[in-house]
Amino acid sequence: MASIKRRHQEDDHEAKKAKFSCVSDASEVKGQHQVVLNPADCDLDFKIESDGLRGSALYEQGFAYCWSGARATVGITGGKYCFGCKIISLQPVEMNDTAPDQQHLCRLGISIGDSPVGNLGETKQSFGFGGTGKFSNAGKFSDYGEKFGIGDTIVCAVNLESNPLASIGFSKNGKWLGTAIQFDAGPRGLGVVDSPLGKLRWESALFPHVLLKNVEVQLQFSVEEGLVPEEGFKPWATALDDNNALIGPTFNNVRDCEVMMMVGLPASGKSTWAKKWADQHPEKRYILLGTNLILDQMKLPGLLRKHNYGQRFDCLMDQATGIFNILLSRAATIPRNYIIDQTNVYKNARKRKLKPFVYSQKIAVVVFPRPEELQRRSAERFREMGKEVPADAVNEMLANFILPTSKNMPGSEEFFDEVIFVELDRAESQRYLDGMKRALTSESRDNLTSFSKAITAPPHVLPSSQNQGLRGVSDARQYGNPRFISEVHQENMYSPLPRFVPLHRPYESLIGETRYPGPSSHPLHSYPGSDPYSIGGHFRDSRQMGELFPREYADVAYSFPTTGPPYGTPPPRPAYQFPSNMPYGRGYASPRPREDMPTYAFYNRVSRLFRDHPSFSRLLVLVSVSGGSLVAYADASPTNGVPSLASKANVDEKKKKVVVLGTGWAGTSFLKNIKDPSYEVQVISPRNYFAFTPLLPSVTCGTVEARSIVEPIRNIVRKKRVDIRFNEAECYKIDAKNKKLYCRSNENNNLNGKKEFVVDYDYLVISVGAQVNTFNTPGVVENCHFLKEVEDAQRIRRTVIDCFERASLPTLDEEDRKKILHFAIVGGGPTGVEFAAELHDFVNEDLVKLYPGLQDFVKITLLEAGDHILNMFDKRITAFAEEKFRRDGIDVKTGSMVIKVTDKEISTKEMKNGEISSMPYGMTVWSTGIGTRPIIKDLMTQIGQANRRALATDEWLRVEGCDNVYALGDCATINQRRVMEDISAIFIKADKDNSGTLTVKEFKEVIDDICERYPQVELYLKNKQMHDIVDLLKGSKGDVAKESIALDIEEFKSALSQVDSQMKNLPATAQVAAQQGAYLAHCFNRMEECESNPEGPLRFRGSGRHRFRPFRYKHLGQFAPLGGEQTAAQLPGDWVSIGHSSQWLWYSVYASKQVSWRTRALVVTDWTRRFVFGRDSSRI
Repeated sequence: MASIKRRHQEDDHEAKKAKFSCVSDASEVKGQHQVVLNPADCDLDFKIESDGLRGSALYEQGFAYCWSGARATVGITGGKYCFGCKIISLQPVEMNDTAPDQQHLCRLGISIGDSPVGNLGETKQSFGFGGTGKFSNAGKFSDYGEKFGIGDTIVCAVNLESNPLASIGFSKNGKWLGTAIQFDAGPRGLGVVDSPLGKLRWESALFPHVLLKNVEVQLQFSVEEGLVPEEGFKPWATALDDNNALIGPTFNNVRDCEVMMMVGLPASGKSTWAKKWADQHPEKRYILLGTNLILDQMKLPGLLRKHNYGQRFDCLMDQATGIFNILLSRAATIPRNYIIDQTNVYKNARKRKLKPFVYSQKIAVVVFPRPEELQRRSAERFREMGKEVPADAVNEMLANFILPTSKNMPGSEEFFDEVIFVELDRAESQRYLDGMKRALTSESRDNLTSFSKAITAPPHVLPSSQNQGLRGVSDARQYGNPRFISEVHQENMYSPLPRFVPLHRPYESLIGETRYPGPSSHPLHSYPGSDPYSIGGHFRDSRQMGELFPREYADVAYSFPTTGPPYGTPPPRPAYQFPSNMPYGRGYASPRPREDMPTYAFYNRVSRLFRDHPSFSRLLVLVSVSGGSLVAYADASPTNGVPSLASKANVDEKKKKVVVLGTGWAGTSFLKNIKDPSYEVQVISPRNYFAFTPLLPSVTCGTVEARSIVEPIRNIVRKKRVDIRFNEAECYKIDAKNKKLYCRSNENNNLNGKKEFVVDYDYLVISVGAQVNTFNTPGVVENCHFLKEVEDAQRIRRTVIDCFERASLPTLDEEDRKKILHFAIVGGGPTGVEFAAELHDFVNEDLVKLYPGLQDFVKITLLEAGDHILNMFDKRITAFAEEKFRRDGIDVKTGSMVIKVTDKEISTKEMKNGEISSMPYGMTVWSTGIGTRPIIKDLMTQIGQANRRALATDEWLRVEGCDNVYALGDCATINQRRVMEDISAIFIKADKDNSGTLTVKEFKEVIDDICERYPQVELYLKNKQMHDIVDLLKGSKGDVAKESIALDIEEFKSALSQVDSQMKNLPATAQVAAQQGAYLAHCFNRMEECESNPEGPLRFRGSGRHRFRPFRYKHLGQFAPLGGEQTAAQLPGDWVSIGHSSQWLWYSVYASKQVSWRTRALVVTDWTRRFVFGRDSSRI
């Protein structure tokens, strides 16, 4: 403890150098500050928009139950000032266990700058007026004014000039509601008026304060912002000019921020220490990140929360876990001081939580009391708060508990700059921890005498040594002796994780009574192994027995009894005297081996086999390598099933001819999955290979070679039993009416002048992809590089090396070198971001070694017209990417639209103010989205889709307006049919009795077909968290019984009116194209079968069923490599992972998604080569 006191000892001089800046005189900040919501003085889940006036809180998931508060940047010390707040919207939430009038709330008022932002009106230093018509101060709520809600504007007026007491009042929509309270703002009260400045300046001012729950508000501090001041009161912003203002806290320098991580078992005293430490250092404004923070924001009572809230408490605790993870992610992007108040006993969990806090000072605070003190604290915590952790969980934590180490310790893998032990020191903590772990292990598992002999009283005390067993020794009789001693014998233990069981009947304790269990108790014991616990017997219901949480152990001659009697004559049992205040018992017993877990036993035997016989491991490696080699050889070997060119000239005329345009993701996926030999398939594409386009950014810098990501299309289709032939040519016109394709061969394939040819088809599959969208920006085509094809990546690679070679010439000055080595990337999407990260790694890992004098001249700029990069990703990923690029020195310019590109400069326009500026560059890469190819534009003109950006298809990928023409991938978009277009037909089809009303039973009979035909219905139910279709129908009928719901056509329309709002276009990604290709191939494979036996949903406009099920896209996640061996992964279920582990996931996924074993081996080899030798900088 002494070390931490020495480290943070602060006198008055040091206090003046607090991490948060403030000013003592308002005159120092005139013209420099604007009154806005303070991002450095708000809850972590509070969101402040760019104007600083609009605020809201997170509301998804469990955040709907949380209050979130924020204060303004300027507080007052005198005068009469007012500010306004308008409730502009209600956030959509599902809180079925909360009264409707408690779901959307706002509380407005003022508070001293050092009071908690989440407790407006609940402390003596804060005053709040809530939307329920209540005024609060010091936790006392009283009726005041009237209720307010969406659309209302509340003005808070504060009078610090009135004597002897100051006052506060409110108005609603211009109507004065009267003075709410008078209070002492002088030296004897709040210390604001005519009072000396506090140690922390913001302690001496009253700040505007807002507390929200699922609403969005707009603050007004000046007339220009819409404030209508109350008579006699000035706008709050004028306090700066009147010298009546103090500035609130501001952000830390990120390198001065501290992240303290508490480490210790449950009930060890971590939260108590953390709160005390935060109270002793108010200048640091610590945020305690833990479950208590979330429960406080949910406004649950502090004492006995679980007892007060019952089952609802468990639901809220489930929400709290997810909330904590999100808050921890947000904390990493906000430079403040944090204390992570959890157990944090798992080493990997500590590393994962601290990894995002790159520049903060990281301190581990270990709270490890002696075991008997841990026992006492556990009992006290339960008695005062009703709080306990399951025994299994505690023992699992103990088994995996590793004391943290600082990063300067030999062999350390952790990130801590300092590790502090506040009770026992490291050596003593480690000694006790080792003894406690030994109590959890046993090697003689099959010996009947190995069953646990320990039943311990409090939930966090583990089995004691044999010296405290039936034989008993005198050193265990003294009160206060540690229960965890080093002499723990293996025969005492059976399982590493003791479990809770009710105490067996012969040893149940009665208050103030002495029990003498005699021989008659022994038959109550079952034989070992006769039930899931090694301690058998006749048990009482644990709810009747209660739980044992004594403050101290009984001072008796023997320890608590722990085992059933032996098979022979039982030995005499000692008497047990229990304290008069001891409730009924709680115990632990070890689980016996489960005979119904064969999988567990199987893996145990296999693990033991490989451990005892290392030769088996070598054999497994040999078999794996051999098997992989055979698969690769089979993949590369020729097949006899491919017909020759001559045989293809005489194809069976009865076969239907399918022409596939393009060998991208969609076309190749179709070709790989087509299996029906009744088709003649002809592939036409200007390139004779498939390219794994997600790795194109890696090709630009030599991380992988170009030939490693391409596979010849003939190699892909040569083993197919389907008749497939390929022509390297370009289709430049589609005649859909006559089913003809006009093609021209590549220039280098033009033989004897026969360049063009015509192809007929029965079915046409269009998968030509898209081209780069330049938005008609002048100079882009002439001066920018694109990143769409393999050739583009190779050109970029050569240009990068060329820029470094030119910059190294001795004839250039510094300005020329800066220009040549300025790499501009236009577009903040996944391609642009990944290329920027790859280029940064290429420069810093490889080129700086080869061009050591040029490092200082290199600059990478990423230009994005939107507010953020990676807009299609989760906001957590966006924030992390922007922060990482900032740390890496990549200049991210958001809100900058490129309006012109010359051969020397890029001209940009700022979206906010319209300012135009130019910057010189050496190379520009344009990656801003996709546009329509000319052949697609021509076809859309023919079929009446000229105003679209892509070919419109139905849910079966059939081009609208064409027969037997399908479009996949980036060149097409699915025109999902709206429910409201067919609502009448759906109603008629479902109303089988023609009664004019639709019952729940009738609707359920067709709901599966509706959800399959209209996927937005299922998505709507999921997003609204509706359990079934009944919840949807209830919306139009109110709260009525399920059986009595019957809707007419108008009520049915009302119930489904919002369903179509969930419709959105699929993203233009390789994942979508590949799934579409596989789906369409499946349809072709089952064309004849489904003609007679359709498998699709009902035809609501017609009879029968659709032939096939409509295409349904399944999102499998997306990656965003950010450089430095870090990747952001967003997977289904709102699962976000960022860091090195995600990079390895990226490696494995991209390797597995290669189309052949050849490319898979080449890509992995390239990655390995880069790790060992670096990237190749040769310009070839």
